[in-house]
Amino acid sequence: MTRQHDGGTRSPRNEPSAELRGLRTLIAGASFATAMAFIAGAFALGAAVEPRTPEASSAGAAATAAMRQAATLTGALRDGDDDARAEAAAALAGAPGEASPLIVPALAATALEDDARWVRDVARESLGRTAAPAATEALIAALVEEPRALGRIRLVRALGEIGGERVEACLLDLVVDRSELIDVRIEAARALGPISESPIVATRLAAVLGDADPHLRAAVATTLGVIASDDESIARALGDALETTEHPIRWRIAVAILAVGSTEPRDETAAIAVIEAVLLADTGRVRQIDVADALAAIGERAQPLIPTLTACLDADCALIRTGAHAALVAITHDGGSTVGDRQVD
Repeated sequence: MTRQHDGGTRSPRNEPSAELRGLRTLIAGASFATAMAFIAGAFALGAAVEPRTPEASSAGAAATAAMRQAATLTGALRDGDDDARAEAAAALAGAPGEASPLIVPALAATALEDDARWVRDVARESLGRTAAPAATEALIAALVEEPRALGRIRLVRALGEIGGERVEACLLDLVVDRSELIDVRIEAARALGPISESPIVATRLAAVLGDADPHLRAAVATTLGVIASDDESIARALGDALETTEHPIRWRIAVAILAVGSTEPRDETAAIAVIEAVLLADTGRVRQIDVADALAAIGERAQPLIPTLTACLDADCALIRTGAHAALVAITHDGGSTVGDRQVD
């Protein structure tokens, strides 16, 4: 079957196997999401998709069944129908770890070479979800060739799912590269937070706090707050960034100052004032909720904001009350006398 997608017209490929035709018959007429759920469910079921024999109940039979499903789906990546290839690529993200040597090369080939751009995108996301280190080089290679901002952002997110020193270095290079698309730099900065604990990464990121884009400065500051390096130069850089940033998003820099811990009392005082102004504002409810969530994430380091968060328990908006309550519990561990028996409805 030949289909026209954004990647261009495809020529028919090899006919699918009888096993694959049977699988596609079972899901014919189902929605895309239902089809993926059915195929991915085969991995979770393992031996349950095999005949009910004594051997099928053993771990070895389950592993064999999972590998057969993986082989079937990797075969579907060569199907002539774009939808079939995309469904197979999405389902392979749920394959067990022992199938990685089989599925990662197949997904990598699809991620780099498939004629349909959207099929390549699905394969790239699935590579990230496998969390297999072997997928790293394929995703980095795709990043080199991908010109679209959205495509590059998806690749950054996929790399962030995998982590590791190679990914860390790649993402850091994107953040500091002033010629890179700004949205990609921001996404790379965000992706570094959960995967890096390196003081070297923190030091290089701190240099980006002087960038002209306030959203990038905020993303970098948030990641520095997660890494929480005790380097005094980073605390000073955050203080300077707060002083020179006028954008409303500067509250993220303020939270990072509390997370890192500043040796300059004036920086901490300024940070607290910025956060209090957001929490007590008459407008900007979404921002207030975000601030409460961010304070909950840094826990005890947000103790100076306990009185302000307590005042937020009387806010008109239930979501703000809930967020403030959650932050207070995170800061005081059990709520203590600060939260007391206050009810949040």
